[in-house]
Amino acid sequence: MGEAEHSAAGPLPGRPIRWVKQHGRVLAVAVFALSALLTRSWEGDLHGDPVRYASVSLSILQTGDWLIMHNAPGVIYTDKPPLMFWLVATSYRLFGVGTYAAKVWSCLFAIGACVLTYLLGKRLFGPTAGLLAGAMLAVTPGLVINAVDLRMDSSVMFYMVLAALAVVRADAEDRPRWLLLAGLAAGLAVMTKSAAGALVGLLLLVRRPRFLIHPYLFGAVALALLVALPWHVHEMFWNKEKFAERYLGAQIEDRLVLGWHIPANVVRHIGSILLRGLPWTPLALLALVRRRRLGHRELASGRTERWGMTLALVWAAEVIVLMAVAPRPYDRYLIPAYPAIMLLAGLGLDQLLSPRARAAAPAVVACLGVASTFLLAVVPVKLHTYQSTGFVHARDLLDTVTPGTPLAVYDPTVPPESSRIYGSWVLCSKTNYYLRRPLRISVSEEELLAASPRFVMARNQYAEPLRTAGYEKILDLDGTYQLFERHAPPQPPLR
Repeated sequence: MGEAEHSAAGPLPGRPIRWVKQHGRVLAVAVFALSALLTRSWEGDLHGDPVRYASVSLSILQTGDWLIMHNAPGVIYTDKPPLMFWLVATSYRLFGVGTYAAKVWSCLFAIGACVLTYLLGKRLFGPTAGLLAGAMLAVTPGLVINAVDLRMDSSVMFYMVLAALAVVRADAEDRPRWLLLAGLAAGLAVMTKSAAGALVGLLLLVRRPRFLIHPYLFGAVALALLVALPWHVHEMFWNKEKFAERYLGAQIEDRLVLGWHIPANVVRHIGSILLRGLPWTPLALLALVRRRRLGHRELASGRTERWGMTLALVWAAEVIVLMAVAPRPYDRYLIPAYPAIMLLAGLGLDQLLSPRARAAAPAVVACLGVASTFLLAVVPVKLHTYQSTGFVHARDLLDTVTPGTPLAVYDPTVPPESSRIYGSWVLCSKTNYYLRRPLRISVSEEELLAASPRFVMARNQYAEPLRTAGYEKILDLDGTYQLFERHAPPQPPLR
């Protein structure tokens, strides 16, 4: 019976099995990454920068403005480009406002980066090394800590790996049209947080110098500008002062500082990658030690292992040095370097495996992913922290007693010119995200008494003046703020 007769009668037996075998490694990496990064991502709450990003995303739905971002309605936010906020606002529309909807994009970008790292490693070092690199990346502590929260760094990493894979394919296949994908990735990275992905692509082009003057490269640059330029031009015209002060000033100019802090930051970054990349970084070091013994073994892609190692080293060094320019270093800024380190680690472990172990690697990785997902789902292990539970309880109380009214805050450290709407950006973000109401900040005890609100939020150190004014603490909001309710008339004088 021919294949046509089989098709008429129904699907060929064994075809799904052949498909799984053909795509087994990429499926194994995807399953493993999903188990490591997405399991129980709906748990916990948001604090610090993540709650600010969540509030900015929520403000898109509150104001209906998708171009000018707001930390809360009436408080313009220009620190970051809008792409991640657009995505989170979309997930709010789909799933409702909550922890899962806020975190899901950061997790998905990290999972996508793991799959792309496998595809890149497959081309550079072979399928088993790529499989191991993608799986290791999914459980790298420095990545997991940040990717399971609402952060932008995993998306920058995703675009960086995508740009690298596009340029590697353009080189290996001698098909420069792949550069257009690198340009798209660079433009999306700029619209998220960083242009780092574009730099790796340019460095890779050194292997094909003729690509530097190729029309497709100019097309890639034009595509990147087409993606990133319109929003930036809009901000410069419609939000000029704030955009210049925060985005161009505090976020770019203040972080591009040449000085003696750079060598110290480079050393610190190297130590951070070695520590936060454990237990995989020793395998990357092993691959580097064995570099001289590799020779020039050609892979099916036409590349050599030595070239792949050079690429990974240049990639990691670029991120380390670029992130060292900022006077204040943050470990999460190094996340785009982890795929390069894991490529080396995957090669190092691949060199230690027997042929039988290499053949079993996809099944082992997939089984570990399924098993860990089951264990994490049923075992009551605390995976995510709760730091703002008091805000959730306060919303129920405030919506019942004083629905829709601004929440009073007593904070004498806030400058008078911002006392009505802003104050601390953390407090502004938490109040908007958790309580869905604006702030009204009193900067003096007299001003607070004149307004005489029923509920007041304040830091712990200001509890005593509020008690004198007739307020009692009813709720701990987080580790910094408490909620007070007026139970008695004030006892003048306060001072």
